[in-house]
Amino acid sequence: MSETPYHNRRVSTWRRVLGISHGLTVPMNNYTDPIQLLTTELDTLSSLTGGQRLLQRVQATGIDTMRATTASDLARAIEWNPRAEQGCHPTLAALVPLATNDREVAIIVLVALHRPLRAMTYSLSRFAADSDVGMELITTLWGALVENPGIDVEQLLEVAFVRTRRTVRLEHRRHATSDSIEGLDFADTAQGLDGLSSDLLATLVDEGVVCRGDADLVRATRVEGATLREHARRQGLAYKTAHQRRLRAERAIANYLAHNSELR
Repeated sequence: MSETPYHNRRVSTWRRVLGISHGLTVPMNNYTDPIQLLTTELDTLSSLTGGQRLLQRVQATGIDTMRATTASDLARAIEWNPRAEQGCHPTLAALVPLATNDREVAIIVLVALHRPLRAMTYSLSRFAADSDVGMELITTLWGALVENPGIDVEQLLEVAFVRTRRTVRLEHRRHATSDSIEGLDFADTAQGLDGLSSDLLATLVDEGVVCRGDADLVRATRVEGATLREHARRQGLAYKTAHQRRLRAERAIANYLAHNSELR
């Protein structure tokens, strides 16, 4: 599989990398669809005088606007469907360089690219750790537009795809690492708690340092050797909830012991 979607400029390669042939037709998470937000924004703009000025700016450059009467109509006329077309519409290709310095033209470009962008989003969601992949992709693509004057459509999508995939994979690895070496999060307390025992935890409960439930959580996972995930499942807690409860409890314990060394 190619590292970049547009290796050798073949649509077949692009489809294989993005997973278009997988028949992905529904979102893979519950985040708001940024393309839908941009489409709504473009529709709103098109209904105002600013939309007419936008269309006139495009026409003034000599770009064929396909007899569109609004910016939304133009975006629909030039939208690219990679499953049916080898390349994008010439008007779309001509608009990309303009979008570098014109936010409203950039919205037309993004709306016209909604099919490949959705395909990218669904494909990238496989690597995500509950990330807002759609918004990450749009943000990255927007940045690529601004940073690369003269970039063409294929290069734009390639840069956005590769950068976003790198971001979501790093996030996924970060979450996977925190799950697999959860014992290391004890370093968050910035204090060593060597010698922690059931008796000491009972004393800390009596002193009001931690509640009994939090003491039981620390005892089970630090003294008795249960994993945090296993204990959370037994108690009907979300993993993140258990993690945060233990973290707060251990910080409180470490702080108390730092000022009451006789309890160690």
